[in-house]
Amino acid sequence: TINLTTADDFILQDNGNTRFIFDDLGNVGINTSTPQTLFEVQGTASASYLLTGNTLQVGGYATAAYSRFGTATTTHSGNITTTNDLLISGDLEVDGTAYFDGTTNLNTASASLFYAGDGTAASPSFSFRADQDTGIYRPTINQLAFSTLGAERIRIDASGNVGIGTTAPGAKLYVSGGGTF
Repeated sequence: TINLTTADDFILQDNGNTRFIFDDLGNVGINTSTPQTLFEVQGTASASYLLTGNTLQVGGYATAAYSRFGTATTTHSGNITTTNDLLISGDLEVDGTAYFDGTTNLNTASASLFYAGDGTAASPSFSFRADQDTGIYRPTINQLAFSTLGAERIRIDASGNVGIGTTAPGAKLYVSGGGTF
């Protein structure tokens, strides 16, 4: 059914359900009778080529790999290509777990800073997939610690003192208990 309403809307309906609308504000809606933006699609949509002029919000999940979000071009053209790669120019927030199955490169050309949470001995900020209670963490301000089997083993304090088997090294190298040198 094609309807032209008194509000100057152009509407295509199927069994009373609005499938397409071009409203008097210039908004186009697919599967909605009240589009709130210039172009709004309710439901699943696909495109062989999608170009946005400003921003794109993807909700739920996507089954395709997109070449880029943003307007920048890659500085790693030998590695980032148009097939199955993603370039994000701008900030990225991940509120959940991120998995990286390949090589992760952090260098001055790609990233000037990398921040991690403080962590604990049992769950260090930097750990290993198959050994998650072993790694490096920050026990307190200006200190760094190393843990294995969920227990702190080495600490470097704010003065540069290194302690093995202690959380309060009193010398440049302090070994708690017996040690062999």
